[in-house]
Amino acid sequence: MKRSKPISFHNNMEFNGIEGSPGNDKVEVRFHSENPTYPGTGGTAQINQGKYYLLPDGVWKKISAMTEAERQAAHIQ
Repeated sequence: MKRSKPISFHNNMEFNGIEGSPGNDKVEVRFHSENPTYPGTGGTAQINQGKYYLLPDGVWKKISAMTEAERQAAHIQ
């Protein structure tokens, strides 16, 4: 698969009123097939609200403030 090729499957679900989420916006649960930019990683799921992503320890963080290990953990395989 070429790195420039888009993700072949993407599914989003949105939920309101999620306790503990940052702010009052919808929380999005996303799943997508392997990202060609990161071959070999397989499909992943993410839980996010706007610019914040939920980490396995329950902390919400912006991707820009995460370590590489946290970025990987935010993309559940």
